[in-house]
Amino acid sequence: MKLFLFPLILLTLIGSEISAQTDSIRILKNELDQASGGAYISKSINLAKLYIAESEFDEAVQMLDQAIKEARKMGNKNVQASVNTGAARTILENLPARRNYVLKACVAVENSMETEVIEFYEENLRLLRKMEPMATNNTLKQRVQKNITTLELKIDELESEQLEEQLNKEYRDFKKQGKEAFIASRNQSEDLKAETEKLGEVVDDLAEQREKLAELNRIRKEQIDEMNEEQLKNMLIQNDMERLNDSLERAMVVDSLETVRLKSEVELAETRTNLGLALLAIVAIVSLFLFNNWRSAKKHNAALESKNEIIENEKQTSENLLLNILPGKIADELKTNGSVETKFYKSCSVLFADFVNFSNISKTLS
Repeated sequence: MKLFLFPLILLTLIGSEISAQTDSIRILKNELDQASGGAYISKSINLAKLYIAESEFDEAVQMLDQAIKEARKMGNKNVQASVNTGAARTILENLPARRNYVLKACVAVENSMETEVIEFYEENLRLLRKMEPMATNNTLKQRVQKNITTLELKIDELESEQLEEQLNKEYRDFKKQGKEAFIASRNQSEDLKAETEKLGEVVDDLAEQREKLAELNRIRKEQIDEMNEEQLKNMLIQNDMERLNDSLERAMVVDSLETVRLKSEVELAETRTNLGLALLAIVAIVSLFLFNNWRSAKKHNAALESKNEIIENEKQTSENLLLNILPGKIADELKTNGSVETKFYKSCSVLFADFVNFSNISKTLS
């Protein structure tokens, strides 16, 4: 009895869950008829997820298409990019890898790329690389590869612009620092010039004092000639004291001059060091800028080579298709001249043939 009840209970629970999901789908569809804008987009995406849970993949893709159309009506590029990228992600991560589903995801990514919203570039590139092995059809694979090349080129250009902006900012900062260092150096030079002028004034004062001392010596010599021995001794003692004081004052002046000279040399050395560092930083920035330009040019050349290869493959596919339809001589004349000269045949036969089941066979051909 227990063994009989267990499957019955299990089937009842599964039926209840399916019924609940069906009710949720019906409620959301009713609400969708009354919604618009962002609410419409949100409900459409939720409906698509419910359809995926029910393995109703075509209905899920239809809901995603409706969300994309509503986003396009809103006219907001950020919303369009977000909805298209999200739709592509939902298809690739939840739906079978069928050609029509992969194509839908590819179109959604292309729509997102057209908005040029750079925040979604990396995610779109990831989705394109994920769908590349899913694209078994040659035409679809070439389309995906072309989108990958285009997006990689855009990302490289964006990174180059960001790096160039950063380098320009650093260059402006270093230029500002160099200017400030130059101004500081000029101010220091002006201070040194002022100190030199002060020293010149001191030297002039010393020369003037020397002249006064010479005059005093002349006067004292005359007084010495008129003095007696005792007065002469007292005067010599007084002169020794004054000479000692003068020597101390001169020593102090010489020490002050030496201190100013050493300070000037130190400040000049610091100024030269700052200017050297600023020059070295500018050289480094210019070198980095030139290296970045070389790297960008290399990436551009690689991207162009990839595009040229894709173009060459498409050209070869077109030529092969032309040869499948027309005789080789006619195809060559058509490619060379752009037209084919008509020829007259006195008699000819026309064969009308019908291949059985040709439409179904052609679907399996790439």
